[in-house]
Amino acid sequence: MSQSEHSKPLDRITPTTPTTPTPAELYRHGLQLLLDKNMDAWVALCDDHAVFEFPFAPDGYPKRLEGRAAIAAYLQDYPDHIDLQAFPHLEIHGTDSTIDADDIAAVAAHALTSTPLPGHDLVLTGPEALSYDDIAATLTTVTGRLVRHHPVTRAQLRDRLATDLPTEFATLLADLDHAIADGTEAHVTDTVERLTGRPPRSFRAYVEDWWRG
Repeated sequence: MSQSEHSKPLDRITPTTPTTPTPAELYRHGLQLLLDKNMDAWVALCDDHAVFEFPFAPDGYPKRLEGRAAIAAYLQDYPDHIDLQAFPHLEIHGTDSTIDADDIAAVAAHALTSTPLPGHDLVLTGPEALSYDDIAATLTTVTGRLVRHHPVTRAQLRDRLATDLPTEFATLLADLDHAIADGTEAHVTDTVERLTGRPPRSFRAYVEDWWRG
């Protein structure tokens, strides 16, 4: 990046989402590879140092495999023993890296006043990725009141939102929620701590502060 690009005034901060496959997309791809009996491609999805553990394996069978090569050797005859035909019901609970508005403000203040100005996207997240079930469990623990997450389909959410919002906007919000459920936002960055010098506030800390009033 040239010096002139670095010195351009920063007049806005736009949230961005990485273009890498979501965890849900990668998981579905892996399932399809199993159905296709393409074990080489499935093993290629594994990290070089991946570990498989089988704590209840009977005597004579491995209880732990370390590394991609060992996993590949173990699974090479998999299609000869197991014939998967379909996964009739698949339910994925995605996570979202919830972030406190005060942390967003702190990063914005730093970005707008620092010299030189940031010349790249700042992807902001909280300290952990949480599912809706995780959020409900935290609310239950902190408040002492039972909170449950009842998942709905994208169409159900759209229709519910459309009772108070324009249909196009309701559809957009439902699509965003569906993307989150697919794991689009299931990533955590160190941006807040790196720029402000302190870690982002956790959702639990936020709820505790709110509950104490």
